[in-house]
Amino acid sequence: MDIVIPLKRSIINEELRYTIRSIEKNMPGHKIWFSGYRPRIFPGNVNVVENTTFGDNKYWRSHHNQLAAVKDSRVSDPFLLFNDDFFVMEPVEEFVDYHRGPLAESIARLEGKVGASGYLHGMRLTLDILKELGVEDPLDYGLHIPLTIHKKEWLKAWNIRKKYADNPYPVHMRSLYGNLARVAQYENQMEDVKISDPDVITGFDRQFLSTMRDSFTSGHVGQHVREQFKELSELEGM
Repeated sequence: MDIVIPLKRSIINEELRYTIRSIEKNMPGHKIWFSGYRPRIFPGNVNVVENTTFGDNKYWRSHHNQLAAVKDSRVSDPFLLFNDDFFVMEPVEEFVDYHRGPLAESIARLEGKVGASGYLHGMRLTLDILKELGVEDPLDYGLHIPLTIHKKEWLKAWNIRKKYADNPYPVHMRSLYGNLARVAQYENQMEDVKISDPDVITGFDRQFLSTMRDSFTSGHVGQHVREQFKELSELEGM
């Protein structure tokens, strides 16, 4: 099964460098695709799904990069969808999809938190869409771990998501698709692995980790990730 990593254009992307190193070490044998453009730090023989369609926000751009990969016949069906800051910390023999629990509970946890307004409104919108579609007790797939993408099912979710292109709040495509495709077993629930606080010193003993820019650059978790993957990947050019 191929791995697809949608990319935003960035001159420097050190997280991506270590994402690739972690995949090569702990998930070897998967063909890796960059969807969007070719990063400078990987100038060699890399697989790229070009995409020249850009949107007004990062979510729309990411979804178009995913769409480009879904439509590309060279990319396997299904494939594993990564972000550029998903680190594979332990060997993965057989990938299993997970969810975060009921979407309504995730919304309740975010109520009143500073900085969550737009993201929270998007979660509410996604919940409303899924309920209108007849999905009972929708699940939250907003985990910072890979997700198995079945192309036909993803396109069904995309056709629904397009109807809300002008909405100021982002439809959560992972949750929309995950619920419609029923990707994860109900009992496969886990807490998110993203570590945003640079001062956090525990919780690194997981199969996957994810970071924010500050926690990767200057935090303990970023130091931990860099120490685990010191060897250059086959795709790196510098």
